[in-house]
Amino acid sequence: MMAPTLETPRLILRMMEPDDWPNYADYYTSERSASVGGPKSRSQTWQQFASFWGHWAIHGFGRFAVVERDTAQSVGHVGPYHPEGYDEPELSWTLWTNTAEGRGLAYEAATAARDWCYSALGWTTLTSLIDPANDRSIALAGRLGAAVERRIELEGYQLDLYRHPGPDA
Repeated sequence: MMAPTLETPRLILRMMEPDDWPNYADYYTSERSASVGGPKSRSQTWQQFASFWGHWAIHGFGRFAVVERDTAQSVGHVGPYHPEGYDEPELSWTLWTNTAEGRGLAYEAATAARDWCYSALGWTTLTSLIDPANDRSIALAGRLGAAVERRIELEGYQLDLYRHPGPDA
């Protein structure tokens, strides 16, 4: 399945493309990725990058590349994620560079992706799993109206499970 393209005032959310690899690799092989299981080797990062397409093929949904409309540069990824071992889908978000932070891009992207999950997929709830030390993601979850439901252990990590308000909230 091909991902739809979602548009916001400043962003285009689309299927990951091969040209996104250098930006993704720079992010995931750096210390910046520590709160999401990184840094990883380039080989491990490549496997993870390729899994974006596999997730869409298996589930019919997945994460989108976050592309700034003005520059056409990919700066992150956002969207529903449901790998083996997760009890339910997660709305995940990641900005790949420091320069993308602090401008409301993650909020804009996550809002559009969540709205798409509720309208196109018919979902009524979503979670986000956040490292308790990831202050920026915790702040974004709060801005999105999500609240901590409980702490879980997943693959050796302690994470807080945030529950998003439903589409009618």
